[in-house]
Amino acid sequence: MSEQNALDVVGVGELATRVGVSPQTLRTWETQGLITSERTTGGQRRYSKSQAERAAHIAALRRQHGWNPAAIRTALGDSGGTTQPEFDRENRMLRAARNRRGLSLRKAAAAIGVSPALLSSVERGQAAVSTELFSRIADAYEMPMAALTAYGPSDQMVMRRDERPTGRGNVTWEELAYPGHGIAPSLVTVPPGEDSGGEYSRGGDTFAFVLAGQVRFTVAGRDVILDEEDSLLVPTRTRFSWSNPAKTEARIIWVETIAPGSWSDPHVQELETRAQLP
Repeated sequence: MSEQNALDVVGVGELATRVGVSPQTLRTWETQGLITSERTTGGQRRYSKSQAERAAHIAALRRQHGWNPAAIRTALGDSGGTTQPEFDRENRMLRAARNRRGLSLRKAAAAIGVSPALLSSVERGQAAVSTELFSRIADAYEMPMAALTAYGPSDQMVMRRDERPTGRGNVTWEELAYPGHGIAPSLVTVPPGEDSGGEYSRGGDTFAFVLAGQVRFTVAGRDVILDEEDSLLVPTRTRFSWSNPAKTEARIIWVETIAPGSWSDPHVQELETRAQLP
């Protein structure tokens, strides 16, 4: 990269300050296909000059009109939104996981409990994936949920704020550590009215600590309301669901334990090799 090009590229924190939004908002715009970034070898987001200008324009449209993503795309002259290479990698991961297990689309859909058409749409990035559905996919393929993300295991001990892999959808999952370890911690942001998409269970214990807002959990048929600084532990293979009943977003520290040996599975290891590919 030339010296001039290097000067034209900014990180997520600097761009957020420039346009007057939070780093989380920029990540959300990426999940909505409004802007794109490139990644350094360490996984850090970097925005080009054109994308920085685009972000500033989006921020201005939101402040002036309060428009939703579709209206903003129209105003920007987008026919189908920007390309989303991060999500392309995630879609490839889902297809690769199914293929590594030797499952046809029909057999995989039957194991997950969805139609082949829906699973095909998910693999192509044309259908939204709730937390409940993502969990069922991981269980059917006998893999940790973190193994199906676009980021493989890393020996890095520190993950900087602008390095967090971020899941798509209305509910935002920001990974707080690279996969490959005994726990999978995340920062979860749940907008008002959003939920898990139904009941599900995990192969390890699940711990939730509410940083802000309110979250309703239903655990084994029992309703529990968690307010700020409340916490909850859901035992292995206990069915539960969650939602945000309040009018403000909820933010949760979410930790799942990973079963011993999960990362030594040859199929999972091959997927993590794929995850490092551009």
